Amino acid sequence: MADVIASLAVKLEAVGAEQAKRQVAGLGTEATRTEKAVAALGRAMTALSVGLVVREFTRWLDTTTRLRGQLSLVSEGTEQVAASQRALFRVAQETRTSLEDTTTLYVRIAQAAGDLGLSQEEVVRITRTVNQSLALSGTTAAQASGSLLQLGQAFGGGIVRAEEFNSVLEGNRALLAKVAEANGTTVARLRQQVNDGMLSSRDFAQMILRAEGTVNQSFSRMPVTIEQAMTRVRNTLLSTLGNLNRDGAIGGIFVRTIEAAGKAIEWLTGTIVRLGGSIAGMIATAVRSIAESPLASTLFPGASEAAANWASRESARAMALVKPGERIREGAGGGPAGG
Repeated sequence: MADVIASLAVKLEAVGAEQAKRQVAGLGTEATRTEKAVAALGRAMTALSVGLVVREFTRWLDTTTRLRGQLSLVSEGTEQVAASQRALFRVAQETRTSLEDTTTLYVRIAQAAGDLGLSQEEVVRITRTVNQSLALSGTTAAQASGSLLQLGQAFGGGIVRAEEFNSVLEGNRALLAKVAEANGTTVARLRQQVNDGMLSSRDFAQMILRAEGTVNQSFSRMPVTIEQAMTRVRNTLLSTLGNLNRDGAIGGIFVRTIEAAGKAIEWLTGTIVRLGGSIAGMIATAVRSIAESPLASTLFPGASEAAANWASRESARAMALVKPGERIREGAGGGPAGG
């Protein structure tokens, strides 16, 4: 009995060892699979990262081109555009506002600068004051886009209309409050002037200029947020890229590269289609030849006729895909005809 038990123990031990061996081997296999999966994931993440970088780089290039185009509409020559870019970058950094929103606001005011009797320097000052007042109102230029659009219309309309005034009051109340304070009046009185048609665009612009110090004093007490700090970093990168791409050289190279890639893909696709058509035509011709042979007609009369009809149709369809002079010579094994 003891021998039987000992023998059974030995067998169990052997079985356990074999199972353990298989488990260890399985662990090794799983480790290899995991390693391969991690490597594949790494390659996929690398490809995704490259794609995102290219897409973001393209967007930034387009942004610099668009901003330069906007400034050219209200500038005389490339030197003035460059001067405006430098001034607006300083304003954007000082007011912790995006360079895009700052430029858009500046252009809206500058478009009416002649009617308002404003110099370029005064337009920049008004842009800075409006940016600062947005921060005092606890909003951003993107959030207050509607009121900024109405503000631009108020500058260009000759007089400030009630709709424009109310929109600015709703989206940027701090601006009107500081304007009223700096000019010894109240928002309610300003509203009454607007309703009476007595507040001209020129007077309104001058009132904002007089409120510059009051707004700046309040703004200087506001702490810098993390989001604002990140906006400054983005402004710096965007401005640097804009300076490098000032003559459109980088953008031009990028565009030409993309166009060349597109043409290459178009050529490759067409080549594959034509190659497939040629091969399909050769197969269909071979099938038709076999189907029309005396032996096939004798052994399989119905099937032979059906195969021949199919081959004729497929041959015609395939050849329609291939332009004359590009068909592969039968038996040549490659290369367009006439090549």
